[in-house]
Amino acid sequence: MSQGKAFRLEITDLGGADGIGRRDGKAVFVPLTAPGDVILAEVVEEKKGYARGSLVSLLEASPERVEAECPYYGDCGGCDWQHLAQDSQRRYKGKLICDAARRIARQEIEPPTVHPLEPWGYRPKARLQVAHRRGQIELGYYSRRSRHLVGWKSCPLLPDSLNNALKQLRGFFGSRTGRDPRWHQLQAVELETARGGWAMTLRFERQRPPNLEWKKLSTALEGLVSLRVSGKRDGFAVWGEERFQLDGLPFKWLKTAGTFRQPSTSGGGWIQEQVAATVERLKPAMVWDLYGGSGLLGREALERDSRLWLVESDELGIADGQHNLLFYGDRAVIANKTVERALAAPPAGLDKPDLVIVDPPRIGLSKRVRESLLAIAPPALLYVACSANRFWRDGAELLAAGYSLAGLNACEMLPQTHHLELTGLFLRK
Repeated sequence: MSQGKAFRLEITDLGGADGIGRRDGKAVFVPLTAPGDVILAEVVEEKKGYARGSLVSLLEASPERVEAECPYYGDCGGCDWQHLAQDSQRRYKGKLICDAARRIARQEIEPPTVHPLEPWGYRPKARLQVAHRRGQIELGYYSRRSRHLVGWKSCPLLPDSLNNALKQLRGFFGSRTGRDPRWHQLQAVELETARGGWAMTLRFERQRPPNLEWKKLSTALEGLVSLRVSGKRDGFAVWGEERFQLDGLPFKWLKTAGTFRQPSTSGGGWIQEQVAATVERLKPAMVWDLYGGSGLLGREALERDSRLWLVESDELGIADGQHNLLFYGDRAVIANKTVERALAAPPAGLDKPDLVIVDPPRIGLSKRVRESLLAIAPPALLYVACSANRFWRDGAELLAAGYSLAGLNACEMLPQTHHLELTGLFLRK
């Protein structure tokens, strides 16, 4: 295929974020397309087994295509499926799970019903990139596969509180105070919702600038309840509330700004429901919660009278967990370690789990963790995954070791994108 020369292409499938067509027997991945589209495409990158293309023009529109809600869609890299109808998005997410099962684990499964979530205003957090231009600070998301900053005015995936926060920040950075050269090492701004307002983390490239009036900033921004300022060389400091209360939960839960939280409030609630249903079904006496964060999933086991061993490597997340799980006394044991180190020597008395919950990062379980879990051979393992590929890679080893998949559930997690969440319950035969 020659680059820079437009050609006609019919899109027949979706592979992750991009539509797929075929030319000369080779798959061509084209962003912002839908199965059923007929397009003019150009090749922008060619590999041995496939090519990446760009959409030049739409010749025939797929019946599954809709008008994007956001005026920045296509330029901003925050979304990749806004051009697909909501029911189509869920159907293709189910298909992605099936395709990964077949390709990676050699398993033929029925497409799971993908649980719907609210399509707009659902994200409780945003990480904004920073560009320094002519002494001004600009905030936004990067364009797709580039470092070009798209400085949108508002994002339809964010709630009003965070869009309002961004508006205030742009005003601040446009003021004389915000043009202070000490801000030039600012690398990223993280915003997240809180009960009664919002929280912010400012991340600096080297160290926190000295003598900036953080307290004044924390009181000048309406609704800001917690300000965390972080530098790579000198750690972090907090103004306002050290821990703020999460919104969207039916119980009180405190969190430090910048620590992990699920990218969708209702999606996080869906995962908690999956854990609760599993504990209700199995009634385990001893539960391990690996990659447990601050313990939101482990809490579901404690609420149902199980004992809990929580493992998390992030010190701030563990500190939040120690605070939030204090109510459960010695039924909750917390380890501030990597999962690899923790599994090498589980504490005496906690070393025979009835149920293991794993909620690893997108890269999945490391080889060492997989080997340790297979050696421990718990009777039940609930795998929470944000990657169908990694779920089936790790799940294939469990199946080969004698486990059966006793339940598979999915939710769309991040509507308007190809990202999903799934849980699988593996039972030892």
